[in-house]
Amino acid sequence: MPELSGFGVIAALAGVRLPGVVFVTAYERYALQAFEVGAIDYLHKPVTRARFAAAVERARERLGRSTAEQRDVLVAQATAVERARGPRIRFVVRRGSAHHFVPVAEVDWIDVADNYLRLHAGGATHLWRGTMKEAEEELDPARFVRIHRSAMVAVDRILAIRSQDAGGHVVELRSGVKLRSSRLYAERVRALLR
Repeated sequence: MPELSGFGVIAALAGVRLPGVVFVTAYERYALQAFEVGAIDYLHKPVTRARFAAAVERARERLGRSTAEQRDVLVAQATAVERARGPRIRFVVRRGSAHHFVPVAEVDWIDVADNYLRLHAGGATHLWRGTMKEAEEELDPARFVRIHRSAMVAVDRILAIRSQDAGGHVVELRSGVKLRSSRLYAERVRALLR
């Protein structure tokens, strides 16, 4: 690993309940140390299918013995690490067998398309597998605002906001696109006007 060894990762997790660890390495000399820190297994490269299968079985057995409370703690720790990562800076979208990066800074607005989100960036549209809830949680709330259950806009792309009699708004983007906000999200849109 470029910045930390496996032992460095374990040391960085001091004070928390460690997840199951299986070392996979080209070096035999660290095996004893790995088991001393509680590793489930230590695989020396090249790893055979049989040896890998045995390590997976050993991990399943040990993790199967963990309690629901231990699993909840691990999930909470993983969630905390994920949140500490900060807001999303790019989307990875797939076209055929290739994966492409779409920087969040290039996205003008987002809407729902079945099990995907459509990312509108300049004149291009990209499909990203995810939910509006996930996008809302992962994007910087200072840069994106949800205006409808199925639409979110980049704040810096907004040209004008027009109030409607029914309590919603029409949000006009610099690109000329006009999106309707719903009454449910009206307060979020009004907050932009303060």
